[in-house]
Amino acid sequence: MNRDDCLYTPYYCEENIYKLYSRPEMIGHECDVVFVSNAERRVLMFGQQRRYRWVEWDYHVILLVDRCEVYDLDTVFGFPEGFANYKRLSFPSELPETFPAKAKLIAASHFLDCFFSDRRHMVDQSGEYRAPPPPWPAIRPEMGSNIDEFIDMENDAHGRVLSFEQLVDYVSGGPA
Repeated sequence: MNRDDCLYTPYYCEENIYKLYSRPEMIGHECDVVFVSNAERRVLMFGQQRRYRWVEWDYHVILLVDRCEVYDLDTVFGFPEGFANYKRLSFPSELPETFPAKAKLIAASHFLDCFFSDRRHMVDQSGEYRAPPPPWPAIRPEMGSNIDEFIDMENDAHGRVLSFEQLVDYVSGGPA
């Protein structure tokens, strides 16, 4: 799959991944949606398109395919990128552990069935979007938004919260 063939809007990673997993090429693959964040909602990541060296996200969302390949439409690395290389490049070991990242592992089919967003998290106090919204309709906006349940790294709502060491174990074939 070519990155340029995917639907993409900067700063809407959860919707980008939702659309990516909806593609016919994903049928027959074991796919997990991974929300990366922490209790402080401050995660440092390298290799993201919107910044030269690193960016501090409140959360980020990637698609893990067959436990070994990462699909991240915001990365400057490969598409897909092998998990070990993606982790090494995006979360270098020399990075200070001030805000250690956690991962919420969610079955992609569950994400597709249960996620909804009216995009309110992207609207500022004056009612303006902080970044232009995608050209496609919001995902079940009549239901409001449940994105905070997916971002929350203090509970296992919709998936399992893992340390990055546990995520590495999962990718290596261990339990989630």
